[in-house]
Amino acid sequence: MPGAHTVIAVNYHRIGAVDDANPLHRLHTVPTDVFRAQLDHMQQHGAIVSLDDVRSCRGLADVNFVVSFDDVPTAALTGMQMMLDRQLPVTVSVCTQLASAGWGTRDKVYCVDRFADPDTVAAATRAAFPDAAAGGDPVSFYHLTKRDDFDPDAVTGTLIEPLFAAVEPFARPFLDGTGYLSWQHIRDLAGHPLITIANHTASHTNLAALPAGRLPAEITTAHDELTDQLGVPPRYLTIPFGRLHQRLAIDCTDVIHPLGYHGILWVGDVATQVTAPYQAQLLHLTRLHAPTTIDEFVTRTRALAKQPVTAAIWQLPAQAHRAPVTVIESSDPQRAARHEMLARQGKDYASSDDFYRYQFTTNPAKGDRPDYYAVERDGRLEATAYNLHARFRVGTVTVPGVYLASWRKLPEAHHSAAGTLVQRMTAREAVVGVHHPSPIAAAAFTRWHQVPVWRLRLAVTDTPDAAVARLDRSWEADTFDDTIGPLVEELMGKADFTLVRDRAWYQWRHETYPLATCRYVVVSRRNEPIAYAVTLQRGDRIEIADWYAPSTLGYARLVTAIQDSARDHHARTIEVETSDRTVADDLAARHAAEATRATNFYHLNRARLAEHGADAADIDALAARWAHLRFHETAGTGDVSIR
Repeated sequence: MPGAHTVIAVNYHRIGAVDDANPLHRLHTVPTDVFRAQLDHMQQHGAIVSLDDVRSCRGLADVNFVVSFDDVPTAALTGMQMMLDRQLPVTVSVCTQLASAGWGTRDKVYCVDRFADPDTVAAATRAAFPDAAAGGDPVSFYHLTKRDDFDPDAVTGTLIEPLFAAVEPFARPFLDGTGYLSWQHIRDLAGHPLITIANHTASHTNLAALPAGRLPAEITTAHDELTDQLGVPPRYLTIPFGRLHQRLAIDCTDVIHPLGYHGILWVGDVATQVTAPYQAQLLHLTRLHAPTTIDEFVTRTRALAKQPVTAAIWQLPAQAHRAPVTVIESSDPQRAARHEMLARQGKDYASSDDFYRYQFTTNPAKGDRPDYYAVERDGRLEATAYNLHARFRVGTVTVPGVYLASWRKLPEAHHSAAGTLVQRMTAREAVVGVHHPSPIAAAAFTRWHQVPVWRLRLAVTDTPDAAVARLDRSWEADTFDDTIGPLVEELMGKADFTLVRDRAWYQWRHETYPLATCRYVVVSRRNEPIAYAVTLQRGDRIEIADWYAPSTLGYARLVTAIQDSARDHHARTIEVETSDRTVADDLAARHAAEATRATNFYHLNRARLAEHGADAADIDALAARWAHLRFHETAGTGDVSIR
């Protein structure tokens, strides 16, 4: 994919030698020489970049590495200093309890694991949580303390604290307050331009196991203390233990997005593909726990680089459920934006307030209809279907309708979520259109009316097309011109079924489109306009979003005028879409372009059509003749413009 960058995030804890007698060395210690070799490998095979570099898509190589240290033990200083000596950026994830006290609940777990009698620990674990082991299977104390399905307060109070009390005399020499970086150390680090300080919560508890009401405080308490200690608020949240959960991702997003955070760091075995800057969205990065050997590090990072995910949420397997859900109708932009941060991570416009306002709030066809339908479980959106409001000409009658836009569900969703939302939409609207659904999604619309469309990509030629006679005149404008009006009426009069075009629609749909530059190209003969096109330019691509020409030859001449305009604006390709097979074949022959066939689908609700004045017999006759109707489908007849 052009402009795609792979980001492999790697997480460390301690760098140096392992003291087997020290329970604080229980986890994730990478020898110094191995860490040095891992840095060498990362620099030789990519670029080590900061979180802000990734989020801004700035200065990225094909393969990039983000390096972070969690908690942060004093033994991490060795690795951080090695990175700073090389002028490399590093992220430091601070748990505020560890910075204040010098040790925490996880250290108690390590001490129990190190000093307590295994049989005593196993018996206490079975007694405290008898349901944890089915059929008498052995129960791991260590792993139980991290489980998502047990309340961490109960685990701490009934299991960890009593066991720790018995071994505290042996553990106390190691819990002297110097195991983790102090606030002074952290303040010194925070002042370095290559260091990013992240919020690693207040107590390093398993957020996935917390009751929903306790989650915000675990994050905001640490946020406030980090802000007070460092003078600036943290902008990234690092999840303790780190495994991504859909519910947790939604809940954390709800907490940190209003605080102005830029991203969330998880733990897992995937790399992330980045194609554009993040401005409205949170960046979700999944980090690899650093292997303790160079060979395993090379093997695993090479494997990750081969199959990066476009959005962190899609590393979760699809999992349908049948728990109670609610279908809602909403026009709340904030809930929609946060949902899109997971469902369409990396497509920043999908979570932009400005884009939402354009797509829905200022849409002249909206009326009082909802912007989207959603399936909600326990207050969390797990599936959405958006209404791109429109008007349609059905025979001689104009009716309101929608295009089904961004029809998506998260990996864990109700088994009927997607279908339920479409049913809600088709029951409410006179016309529902679907523009170019994927082959998988298209299976849901096989009983709908179909319109074949052809899409072509033409190269912008260096010289005018000599095979097409030059027109008397062509010109372009940035806004709708009155001279186009009669051509729009001509277009509407020739179609049996089509999206309604008028000045208001063009001005909203194209002139205010926030992701591209709009221009009208008009061609005239003897000073009389005979054809026009609305073009959208993004970078070096131009899309003919909508158009009208009286004939196939007239359209060829219109494309010639657009070629002239494209050269003036330094475009390299022109994208064209049409439901007229003759036009598509002619353009393909003239420009040596391959035409790709797709299908648009339409659902007609007879009862709703009748409410808007359509005669039942006329509707039946139109449906019966559908394959022979005159359509005018273009790139503008749908929910997606050039992006």
